[in-house]
Amino acid sequence: MMQNFLNNFALHSNMNRNSVRRALIDQKEEINRIFKEETLIEREKLDEFTPFLNDKLIKVITGVRRSGKSVFSHLSLRNKKYAYINFDDERVMNVKTEDLNMLLELLHEIHGDFKFILLDEIQNIHGWELFTNRLLRQGYNVMITGSNSTLLSRELASHLTGRCISFEMYPFSFREYLSYFGVKIGEMLSTREIGNLKHHLSKYISTGGFPEIYKISNKKAYLKELYE
Repeated sequence: MMQNFLNNFALHSNMNRNSVRRALIDQKEEINRIFKEETLIEREKLDEFTPFLNDKLIKVITGVRRSGKSVFSHLSLRNKKYAYINFDDERVMNVKTEDLNMLLELLHEIHGDFKFILLDEIQNIHGWELFTNRLLRQGYNVMITGSNSTLLSRELASHLTGRCISFEMYPFSFREYLSYFGVKIGEMLSTREIGNLKHHLSKYISTGGFPEIYKISNKKAYLKELYE
């Protein structure tokens, strides 16, 4: 009977490992898709963020939903060898801090050697602050993203005091919005250009500057979902 229990436990562990491995492979392909298919622009925050990239601190990227935290993080690491985990994936949502060794082994199996690691939507993992602190102690350069309410809460922030630096992402500024649509502003504007600029300003104000909204036909429904 005990042997059957051990066999079933081993089978469950292997299935869980295989599921996580498949998720991490899919997420690596997601990185490639972002750089190949996304309309990427240089976010203004990059100039402020980049000087801290190599510091031995946990980089915490917070912000409202759909403000572009994940894409910003990938952009900041584009010239680095890095691994990536998106914890908004149901296949890895139930991973616990004690599974860290398995995760690291799988990440190195999939990505090869790396020092930088991006943990997306880390607030979905119970005890995430212990998880990130352990990675930092092991010499990894850690970047995490998540919601303001969780990552900046007083209780959890106390675990990272002196070990992190936070950056808050916002939706597109109007300048970033214009860059996204390829609109250039010269020093002298014609009547036509002024009218076109006002058209874009009206559109920008009505949509809030959320990056993904410009790929969606029903913008009103999308905004309603974001604000609820």
